[in-house]
Amino acid sequence: MNVIVKVLKLFPKIEDNGVVGISGYIIREEKWALREIPGNMQVNVIDRLLEVAAEYNVKERSPDAFTLSEVEAPGLRVVLGDGGRFESSTVLTPKPSYLRRMVFVKCDDVSNCKAVYEFKPRSQLIVYEGSISVSNLDYDLIVLECDDHARVLFPHELSQPRVKHVVKKARKKRKRKPSSKN
Repeated sequence: MNVIVKVLKLFPKIEDNGVVGISGYIIREEKWALREIPGNMQVNVIDRLLEVAAEYNVKERSPDAFTLSEVEAPGLRVVLGDGGRFESSTVLTPKPSYLRRMVFVKCDDVSNCKAVYEFKPRSQLIVYEGSISVSNLDYDLIVLECDDHARVLFPHELSQPRVKHVVKKARKKRKRKPSSKN
C-alpha cells in the first residue's frame, strides 16, 4: 500500500505588536515523499503508519526545530511531532494549527460579553505550545481562532506548571536472615 509522508520543520517565532505577543512556529522546510509499505495492511494499519512517522521524525530531526511528520493512507492519517524544547508556558492548541486571529473578550456579566481587542499575526504562524504576553489590556478570556478550530483560553491557563518527570526506582529486596531451626 502506498502512503504519503509530509515532514515539516517548524522553527520558533515571536509575533509582537506592543500590546500582545505570542510565541509560535513558522515552516522553513517541508518535504513530501511517497512510500510503499509492504505486507498485509489489514492488520495493525495504524501501527504501521505510526512506525513510518516515527522513522521520518528520527531521520529529519534537528536540534533547533520542531519536527512534525504526517503519514496519510486512504481514510487514515497519523501525525507525530518531536522536539520543541523552547520557551513555552502552556499548550495553546491541542494540535499544531495556523493562527488566524486572537480575540480578547471582556464580560460584564454572563450575557454581556464584547471583544475589546483583536490580534492578527503578520505571517503564517503555527501555534501549539507557546506563550501569550499581554500588556495593559483588561480581558476575561481569549478566543484563539485557528484554521480548523477555535479554542477559549482563560488568563489562569496562560501559565501552566510543567509536569515533572518522575522516575520510579526499584526497591532493593531485603535479604532474609536464615532462621535457625532446632
